[in-house]
Amino acid sequence: MRKDAFEVEAAALAGASPSPAIALFLGAYENKLVSEVKAGENRGKSLPLLPQAVPGHSGGVAFVQNRATGEVLQALMLPACPS
Repeated sequence: MRKDAFEVEAAALAGASPSPAIALFLGAYENKLVSEVKAGENRGKSLPLLPQAVPGHSGGVAFVQNRATGEVLQALMLPACPS
């Protein structure tokens, strides 16, 4: 696996038969990122972005949602495993 990628596995439990309105959403996050502020009260402040993901600041998120009602049925956030 590439060092700049996450590997994700997801599966439904045996016997589960969700409706077509049930959807799984996956995402990756990284904390402690910064950017150059061009407007507003912090205009002119500049903080550099990290050049690559740092496992200690990164992780994955997932949630299962009923898209018909908007109800979130399950959610989780896990940190990245150190390499």
